[in-house]
Amino acid sequence: MGWSSAELHVLRGTSLTPAAWDVIVRVSVATSPDIAIAARHTATTETVDVIPQFGLDPGREYVVRIDASQIPTTTAATSRSSVPTVSRLTVPDRPVSAATQVTAIYPSAAVWPENILRFYLHFSQPMSGTSAVGHVRLVDDQGADIADALLEVDVDLWSGDYMRRTVFFDPGRVKRDIRPNREMGRALVAGRQCAIVVSREWRDSTGQSLGEEFRHAFTAGPAVEEGLQLSEWTLSQPSAGSRQDLTVQFPWPLDEGLLHRAVGVTLDDGTPVEGEVGVGPGERSWTFTPSAAWADRPHVVVVLTLLEDPSGNTVGEAFEFEMTERPATATTDRVTLPFRPR
Repeated sequence: MGWSSAELHVLRGTSLTPAAWDVIVRVSVATSPDIAIAARHTATTETVDVIPQFGLDPGREYVVRIDASQIPTTTAATSRSSVPTVSRLTVPDRPVSAATQVTAIYPSAAVWPENILRFYLHFSQPMSGTSAVGHVRLVDDQGADIADALLEVDVDLWSGDYMRRTVFFDPGRVKRDIRPNREMGRALVAGRQCAIVVSREWRDSTGQSLGEEFRHAFTAGPAVEEGLQLSEWTLSQPSAGSRQDLTVQFPWPLDEGLLHRAVGVTLDDGTPVEGEVGVGPGERSWTFTPSAAWADRPHVVVVLTLLEDPSGNTVGEAFEFEMTERPATATTDRVTLPFRPR
């Protein structure tokens, strides 16, 4: 602040190089006052703004040196002293919070199918949104890295609140009879012990490292290579007039994330029934607690056909199929299971 309107007018109308700007306004680390930080300068109708190329460090002291006499117009600078103005400032430290932890991993079971495609990591606080590459590893029972197991993609696979990260196994190794699979085989082999390891060096949204390394040990199990068949699901029968849970049991674990948004309950006329959804241990069941008592009339469990298991098998269609035997593509986006409270 404190620039004259004439000075700001000149600065807005003059194309200055970064070096020329640094002569007029220089921000530097206090321990190296002669070296300007990398920054972009702009002049507004009231201020000169210095926008750092990299974030300023909390707790570090900076020096701001202003020499308005160096503005390249003598008229604007005539009233200015040739003595620069020097100020010091310190960026406040971020408040120290409890270290972020990995709170859950899905699948949560101790056995993962050898053809699993993805898993989810949940965190106690928002993360920085950086890639999982270098921070998440698959290791064998001796602790050695299993090379090229996870898909290394530098894309945003975070939930909107940055508290859940999706991590993919390399699908080229998972899917049978394509080149990576033929050359390297699957990263997981049924019967072998493995673990997912998350490095504590991964940083959260405040720049702090995780509180500790996270490890989830599991055994690779047989591949699951069949579509989801609702005829194999079992439903409990809650009592009419009660708010008992409706529970749907599955023959094998399904995708935890999709279970929260791909399954619901309606009346037989399509009216949605409000309530809370839960996912049972090992992701082998789904529960629904109605907000109001069950009506004594027919209901349906509605299942969107986008529902998958962790191996990519969807409703009625397996992830693995022979091209000559591919099942017919679903003609609807949902299927239903009828039930009636007792």
